[in-house]
Amino acid sequence: MRLTKSSLTKRGLFRYIPPLSSVFLAISGVGFYTTFVSLYFANLNYNNIVIGVVQTSYFFGLLLGAYKCEQFVRRIGHIQVLAASGGLLAATTLMQALTVNLLLWVVTRVLSGMATAAFYVVIECWMLDHAHNKHRGRLLSMYMISLSCGYAFGQLLLHRIYDLNNGHAFIFASLLYALSVLPIALSTRKLTTPTSKHQICFLSLAKAAPFGTMGSLVSGFSISALYSFLALVPTASGAHGENFVGCMMIGGLVAQWPIGKCSDLFDRRKVLLALCLSTLVLYVIFVWNSGHSEPFLYLLTFCIGASVLTLYPLSVAQVIDRLQSQHLASATGCMLLIYSVGCTVGPLLASMMIQMTTDGSGLFLYLLIVMGFACVVGISSMLNKPSIPQQQQEDFVSLPRTTSLVYGLDPRVEASETDSQASV
Repeated sequence: MRLTKSSLTKRGLFRYIPPLSSVFLAISGVGFYTTFVSLYFANLNYNNIVIGVVQTSYFFGLLLGAYKCEQFVRRIGHIQVLAASGGLLAATTLMQALTVNLLLWVVTRVLSGMATAAFYVVIECWMLDHAHNKHRGRLLSMYMISLSCGYAFGQLLLHRIYDLNNGHAFIFASLLYALSVLPIALSTRKLTTPTSKHQICFLSLAKAAPFGTMGSLVSGFSISALYSFLALVPTASGAHGENFVGCMMIGGLVAQWPIGKCSDLFDRRKVLLALCLSTLVLYVIFVWNSGHSEPFLYLLTFCIGASVLTLYPLSVAQVIDRLQSQHLASATGCMLLIYSVGCTVGPLLASMMIQMTTDGSGLFLYLLIVMGFACVVGISSMLNKPSIPQQQQEDFVSLPRTTSLVYGLDPRVEASETDSQASV
């Protein structure tokens, strides 16, 4: 029987359903539980410093896992690591339901972060092994959509079913983690694990593209703080904080293509600076207008998500514009490391600023400071470094912030490696 092009396309899309389903279920649990943790400790009258430490522990675990779990995958195997990560996520969540001992919570949140990173590694190995070169960009987009929609869906679930006074949220998050293992565990075959090589250092990146490098760091500072504390921001309208987080995620997803397209058509540094300045304005409006109606606050949060969640891929694109093609793969891995460091520190720094204020404006004051610093670096960069002609810019690609393996799906990296091999 002869297969038509359309049937091949359908079969190609169908084989991506298992990993994308696993991603959606897992990130629904991650989004659900990350927001729940902040609400849970606030309900127990713990201060913001404690919440910041607990949330920082998770992001620190992500940082460790993203750069260490590949070794476990090579030694143990993909299916074993996938089963272990799902079991560890469920077990640590249920352990946290038994006690509020802070040391136990810190340790288990670090383990949860490492397990989440291990889950990402296995999923991304699967996609790298199955993705045809010409379909990598499409698969990367589908992956990004699954991540964003999963996190937003987790906020919707939290709003509908959670109760701070019983253990249902712990059970439900564990259920999502356990179910997320099934689609890929029942379909995956023997996989190979690409090696991530980091051949370019932070100082080289900062010298070549200071604005993009700072944008990546500030993105980590901002996103982790918003994930940890946006649900706790008090408003006169009494709006549910988890809805703010979900609205932010949707804004980030919707804005990826139009903002990326603008950065392809114009000087990317100018677009990046405009994005940072507009984010500053949105933060100021939120601080001064928290007493407005719910529809206005949701619209404002949507716009904040559109600006903050596009900052990282736009920063990566700006850095790539300044580098030679053979350095793209290592540079994107280094940018992820910079972003991850910002994520690890962000909740702790934000909690200190929140603790020093009494009107709930501390989170946005913190965000104003870090984004203002990015604007200063951007203006300085534009004054001291010449612009790159628009026709020499690389195309924008929307990038997830998971592990360095995902950059194997980036069409820019794939194209640069092909060009490099052809020139040898």
